[in-house]
Amino acid sequence: MQPFAEFHHTEPDADPDNNQFLSGVLRPAGGTVNSNLDAALDNIFNHPNVGPFLSRRLIQQLVTSNPRPAYIARMTAVFNNNGQAVRGDLRALTAAILMDPEARIGHLTMPTRFGKVREPILRQTQLWRAFGARAQNNRYADWNPEGHFNQAPNRSPSVFNFYLPDYQRPGELTGLGLYSPELQIVNEVFVTRTANWLFNQAERQYLGTPFNPNPDARAVMMEFNTLWSLANSPAALIDELNLLLMSGQMSAHMRGVVLAYIETIPFAAVNDPGGRQRAWEAVHLVVTSPEYQVQK
Repeated sequence: MQPFAEFHHTEPDADPDNNQFLSGVLRPAGGTVNSNLDAALDNIFNHPNVGPFLSRRLIQQLVTSNPRPAYIARMTAVFNNNGQAVRGDLRALTAAILMDPEARIGHLTMPTRFGKVREPILRQTQLWRAFGARAQNNRYADWNPEGHFNQAPNRSPSVFNFYLPDYQRPGELTGLGLYSPELQIVNEVFVTRTANWLFNQAERQYLGTPFNPNPDARAVMMEFNTLWSLANSPAALIDELNLLLMSGQMSAHMRGVVLAYIETIPFAAVNDPGGRQRAWEAVHLVVTSPEYQVQK
C-alpha cells in the first residue's frame, strides 16, 4: 500500500464531526499523509478497549478459548503497562499470558471449560515436529490441505482467519455459554477426511514403511525408530506418545483403551512388521482421539 498526497485531505472539514477520531480526538490541521495516518493509528492504539480485545484474542490462540474475565483483566494491565511504563509491549504480554496461573494449572482447576480445540492442520504439524519429519528436498510440501483439513497455511478466506473468535457450536457448548472458535471449520465431512489423512500419515509417511519404501524427494517423512524400539513394551510405547503428543495428560481410561488394542497386534522382534504396525497404529489412535484434539 502506498499513500498519494494528492488524494489526501489535509485541512479540517467545515463539519467538526468529520474531523474526529475515536473518543472525541480531532484530526490536526495540515500535516501529511503519513503524519495523519500515524495520528489515527495512535488514537486507535490508545483506546481503552484495545488491551482487553488483544489480550482475549491472544489468550484464545495460545491457551484457552474461554478465559475468565480476571485472566483477561490481568493481561490488559500488562498491555497497558509492561512494568516500565510502556504500552503495547507484545513480548511482555505473550510471556504474561503463558506464565499466568490460569494458563499453567487451568486444566486442573477448570477441567470442563479449560483448553482449546487443535486446528486440524496443527495436528499434522505437531505430528511432524514430534517425529523429526523432513523431505529429501528440505521443503515441506503438503498436497491439498484444504481437502484434508478445511484450511491451509496463508489461505484463510478473509482477514478474520478461518473461523470467528466468538463462534459457539450449536448445542451443548452454546447452552453452556462457551466459545469454540476452531469448531467452526469442523463438520461431518472433515472429521472423516482429517482422520483418514492422519491415518495415511501414520501408516505411510515414515521412513521404513513398507507402503512407501522409496519416497519421492518431496515426501515429508517421519522417523519412528524410537517407537519401534518400544514396540515390544506397549505400555512404554503409549507413555512415550503421551509425553510427546499430549504433554502427559492422557487419561487413565484412554491409556487403557489404547494399550488393550495395541497388545492385540502380534509382535515378534524389534523392527519387524508387527513392531512397525504397533507403532504407527498407536500414533494414529492418539492423534485422532477426542482427548488429543482438545489442547490443554
